[in-house]
Amino acid sequence: MELSENLNIENNNNINNFFQSTFGQIIDKSLETGLRFLLPDFIENDVIEIKDTLVQQGFSEAVNTAIDKAIDLGKSAVGMITGNFENVTQAENVVEKGGLIQGISNAIDFVLDKVNGTGFITNDVVNIIKEGKNTILNTVSDDIKNEFNIQSEQIEKLDKYNKKWKEAFDSQDFQKMEKNIKKIEKIMSNIIPIENVIKEARTIENLHELIKNNGENFELTEDQMELAKALS
Repeated sequence: MELSENLNIENNNNINNFFQSTFGQIIDKSLETGLRFLLPDFIENDVIEIKDTLVQQGFSEAVNTAIDKAIDLGKSAVGMITGNFENVTQAENVVEKGGLIQGISNAIDFVLDKVNGTGFITNDVVNIIKEGKNTILNTVSDDIKNEFNIQSEQIEKLDKYNKKWKEAFDSQDFQKMEKNIKKIEKIMSNIIPIENVIKEARTIENLHELIKNNGENFELTEDQMELAKALS
């Protein structure tokens, strides 16, 4: 297998892992919020128990499958060639074109059909959730849009801190570099994999580590500089 193929597979895995982790948590919270609205007479613990039952009966697995399918379909729909996201708007279009909300709708139907008549959840509650499913889906849709807005803001911040780190590097101000690398690392752990921004930040992280391990000496060899870029 070619190196480029390996990198594409790794990047696709990173993308899918990000969506499953971040969107999985969002959908879990949105489900609970929707259930609270549909079941106003239930106490909090009962609503949580109902949600947990749906999760235990396969809702999370069905959601992960829906996310993976949505990403694959969405990439084809928007004509992505490399599989790497160029910006947050493109990622948002992929999710929309891939039919994620419909996939979540199918996941809800799947798990409700699975628990119906089992006694895990009463038939009355199952019917209430089925009839009010759009309330849950609207909550999921709104929360996903909000997450994309947050991601856009975080990407802008990362770009700003990347530039500030490079300015500090040019002036050989290691203290300012340290200040900005901490902000970069914090953002990097929670953002969508946007290829150009991520690659730049990874190069910065590698260069910072080289300088730090070199006793804060900025005299790096050409080979070290190239290695930092290659490792990103």
